[in-house]
Amino acid sequence: MVTRKITLVFTLFVITCVCVSLQAGIIDDVQVTPENPTISDSIEINVFATLPYGEVPYSTEVIIYDNKVDLDITFGGYGLPAVTSWHHTENIGTLDIGTYDLVVTTSDTTKPGWDDTYSTSFEVVPEPATLLLFGLGGILIRKK
Repeated sequence: MVTRKITLVFTLFVITCVCVSLQAGIIDDVQVTPENPTISDSIEINVFATLPYGEVPYSTEVIIYDNKVDLDITFGGYGLPAVTSWHHTENIGTLDIGTYDLVVTTSDTTKPGWDDTYSTSFEVVPEPATLLLFGLGGILIRKK
């Protein structure tokens, strides 16, 4: 009877470890803060993910070119088999007016193939005061 209990506990442990090890780092959500940034706002990218083994970022890199923003997050190291929720905030500063494609990529140095990509877009708009000045300028030009 004791042998059966040990076998059952061991089997459940192995199944749990296999399920956890098969689950790669998954990006659950990406949010841009503020939600509707202007040209004077400092923009932050908030990444929410589910990670196996309780890992932490090894390195992050932001590449901004044309109207594309790439955030690459690399994980490394080993931990205990425990799926954890994780959050990372990256400040990318101010951007010019326009629509930007945002691509967030995660990878792991110790587990090849544990990659995930999340794509979205956001728009940077002029400040309300700038729009007001453009409007007043248009009215003045029209009157002349």
